[in-house]
Amino acid sequence: MRKLYERSWLGVEFISISRPSPQVLASPVFWEDFYQAAFQKIGSWNEIDRVDPDFRKTRTAVAEFIFGRIESHDVILSIGCGVGWIEHCLLELGQGTLHLEVTEVAPAALTLIRQELSPSRVHQGFFPECIPTDRLYSLIFMVDIDFAMDQSSLTLFLSKVKGRLTGEGRCLLISPTLDPPVSLWWTLLRAVKNMLTPLLESVGLSQRKYFFGWYRHKEEFYRVFSQAGYSELSEGFIPAGPNPAGYYWIEARNS
Repeated sequence: MRKLYERSWLGVEFISISRPSPQVLASPVFWEDFYQAAFQKIGSWNEIDRVDPDFRKTRTAVAEFIFGRIESHDVILSIGCGVGWIEHCLLELGQGTLHLEVTEVAPAALTLIRQELSPSRVHQGFFPECIPTDRLYSLIFMVDIDFAMDQSSLTLFLSKVKGRLTGEGRCLLISPTLDPPVSLWWTLLRAVKNMLTPLLESVGLSQRKYFFGWYRHKEEFYRVFSQAGYSELSEGFIPAGPNPAGYYWIEARNS
């Protein structure tokens, strides 16, 4: 694992919300403030390109990948939907046929996506507490949320996900990873940047970043899925995301 630092997203500079911390993860209060600031800039889906030109492209590719793995009659849950663009795309691709539910901790993040779902399919709060106790899903997916958990926390979280899957249900996790199939040059460039950034920040030549969590190696994802009791693991890359290889995905069954 390697620590992850960021300074902005969706056109919002994190320093405008609170003081950057090099050690403490962002709190739910931070995320609520962040999404309130984001939706002051984003009044509709069409305005996302204006604040983050790469967001629509990468997240649309992720949505298309997820849609291609959906099986007929799937009951689907998205954990930590964020602004909801991926879920918006899935609903459009499904043309009214998908049973899709979402969870999100920050109420403000649901500003747009809640307009496209019935109230019974929008769950605000922490998973699994925010979900009705009798509800099971045949596909649960999550994109870019694992970074906020260390290995033991992620293993426990995946165990809780497993408890909300049907007998043959699948868990799909999508995230950047530390070992994508990219060129040696790109890998070296990233390593040099990671070494220089703390030095530049310490002398005031670069704005400080927030500690956002951790990137993982593929074997670390495999390990937590296995420890959580999953089987039939498969993996690959989606050609979109924060590095040349794209997003890493890993899927496993509840059996």
